[in-house]
Amino acid sequence: MITIHGKIESLKKIRDTLKAHGLNEFNSIGEINSFLANYDSEVKRIREDSEQEVIFEHAQLEAEKIKAGQRQDQLKELASDDVENRTAALKRFIADRELLKGTNSFQTIANKLALLVLRFRQRRIEIASKKSFEKTADDLQVESERINNRLNHYTTNKSGLVEARMAPKLRNIEYTKTVLEELNPLIAGAVGESKVETELKNLSVHGVLLNDFYVKFYPPIYNRKENDKIFSIQIDHLLITGAGIFVLETKNWSKASIERFDLRSPVDQIKRFSYALFVLINSVNNKTLGVRSHHWGEKEIPIQNVIVMIGHKPSEEFKYVKVKTLHELNGYIEHFESILTDEEVNNIADYLRAQQSDRPSIHIPKRTPYYNTTPTVRTNVKSSGGSMKTGFAFLALLIIIIASIGAIYFYSSEPVNVPSKKEVVVPGYNFNNFIVKETCLTYSKPDNKSAVSGHLASGNEIYVEAPHKYKYFYQVPNENGKPRYVRKEYLTKK
Repeated sequence: MITIHGKIESLKKIRDTLKAHGLNEFNSIGEINSFLANYDSEVKRIREDSEQEVIFEHAQLEAEKIKAGQRQDQLKELASDDVENRTAALKRFIADRELLKGTNSFQTIANKLALLVLRFRQRRIEIASKKSFEKTADDLQVESERINNRLNHYTTNKSGLVEARMAPKLRNIEYTKTVLEELNPLIAGAVGESKVETELKNLSVHGVLLNDFYVKFYPPIYNRKENDKIFSIQIDHLLITGAGIFVLETKNWSKASIERFDLRSPVDQIKRFSYALFVLINSVNNKTLGVRSHHWGEKEIPIQNVIVMIGHKPSEEFKYVKVKTLHELNGYIEHFESILTDEEVNNIADYLRAQQSDRPSIHIPKRTPYYNTTPTVRTNVKSSGGSMKTGFAFLALLIIIIASIGAIYFYSSEPVNVPSKKEVVVPGYNFNNFIVKETCLTYSKPDNKSAVSGHLASGNEIYVEAPHKYKYFYQVPNENGKPRYVRKEYLTKK
């Protein structure tokens, strides 16, 4: 049975690289390969989704256009009814006054003056109502034009809107694809090393497998023959069995890669590691390694160097290094006679694990995502302080003037839908303040069948008396302080 310690080095590099690039959605090599294989399909899906989004938004605008037209039609119907309802009492009073005849000159004059005042008030109400409806009509017209402009833009520039909608999503998956493609060598290595680990689990002998074995040396080990100072060593797998130590380097290379001269020789790599490991093992006695000494002397711990080829392998043989395919590996290891007990195997493995160093995180340098950035121009705050203060003072003065003009105009005109003092809207206090969602009728009682008492214009803010008093209606003020009622669906909480 094989006991495994440590994670495969290529997998750790892949995780470090993905984390450094902010790509946390991949949990396995299978998911990475699936993304790369389905990249073209994903681009097509993004385009189709973007087209559907644009079509849906166009349909929403069409619905808004119809709704805006309906509000305009409703406003026209309300306009004449509103004036009639608000002046009905005055007209009756004027008619009654016209029928009165004074018994003397003073009463006749007083009656005529009263008629003049009543007619003047009637005219003021008609003008105020007309202005209110004209303002609402102008707002609805502006909204309708805005919708029409957006509709024209969607109609004439559909392809441009789709491309704009696609752009950020395409940049993201293109960025992901570029990072993952740069990981291809690591992915191939991880696949190969995973296959070796899986194959070694099938060994019939007892052993301990150390993945990604890494050791630093200080001072460095000096290989006089090669004139090489060895500061650290790293190998894909280190297998300790009763036959000794097997140094395993995995290569998932194609035939073309094997024939390339610019790739580092794995033979030189594994020989360098084997030399440093030999020095590390023989720098201590068997007792330290946990190996019992023979009565003839200290036992040698054999070291076998094996390059495991996942795909193709060269036909040549090499000194001190065996090249085996994945299917040849276990047979080669089991061929050796066992000279160590299971306890000694475990002791050697524990010693080597204690010598391991923390491996530095290695990943592909982080790329810069595709962002459109505008350079920020820093201003000298100290030098521009005076001009900023002057600008703020001018703006404040302008606001005061505009507010004053607005107040004079407001209080000099005929009040329309003004709440009573008790019901006036307090700025900043919106517990009972509501916004009119769309122009609607008001009633004299909380009942659709009661008399119409006026209307509320879309967008206006209004105070609601006891919002929870009625189930389907809100009670809102009239200009004379009398209550009137509106359906709840036409108001929304501020």
